[in-house]
Amino acid sequence: MAEYEEIELLAVIENQEVKAENARFQRKLYQYQNGFNISDRQFVKKFRLTKQLARNLIELVRPYVRDSTRESSISVETKVLVTLNFLGTGCYQLPIGTNEHLSVSQSSVSRCIHEILDTLNHPEVFNQHVKYPHNLQELADLRQQFYAMYGMPGIIGCIDCTHVAIVPPPRNDERNPEHIYVNRKNYHSINNQLICSPMLKILHVSARFPGSSNDAHIWTNSNIEPLLRNLYNRCHNGYFYLETLDIL
Repeated sequence: MAEYEEIELLAVIENQEVKAENARFQRKLYQYQNGFNISDRQFVKKFRLTKQLARNLIELVRPYVRDSTRESSISVETKVLVTLNFLGTGCYQLPIGTNEHLSVSQSSVSRCIHEILDTLNHPEVFNQHVKYPHNLQELADLRQQFYAMYGMPGIIGCIDCTHVAIVPPPRNDERNPEHIYVNRKNYHSINNQLICSPMLKILHVSARFPGSSNDAHIWTNSNIEPLLRNLYNRCHNGYFYLETLDIL
């Protein structure tokens, strides 16, 4: 019996040593494994951006992201790639946490996603890149771009709404009751309104309405609707939105 107990004890010690070694290996792996080492085609498949666009994004968020000098810290590059992989696949942790090109633990994945998404929503970052024309000249330029590409006069944006699934909020949440997030397809979501340019650049986002809200309600309560109404009231009535992105 004593021999069996000794064998079990040795197995436990060996298992702990293996786990410790694996942890050290994972920390080293952050430095050596890089998503940019895969082919261009694989990169786009995994991260939905070209390598150059991903590098541009990394430099954009770098001033706002913590980049620790600790040997075991996760680099800004890895944080961005982890987030892009999540946004591209829709899978929250396991497929990313086990991705051979990132080698980030599942617990770190969630922190990376939150940090990068918070950075992208920082006003200095978001408002610099997601902005709708503010004057008649900018609207005229946008209208000309649509006409040059598609031969359709008067278009100043393609607009549509899309549901993004969310984790249901608590049923006892008085400010955000759970039932208002259930959409017509019977799952919980945020109904997001997007307006894009002819080059598919997002110009405006409204992401504050629960899944039960219909598209017309979101449009009526958006800050873009008064813009078009004011244009019409001032006799600038040659401006239109296409109602779906599908035609592009």
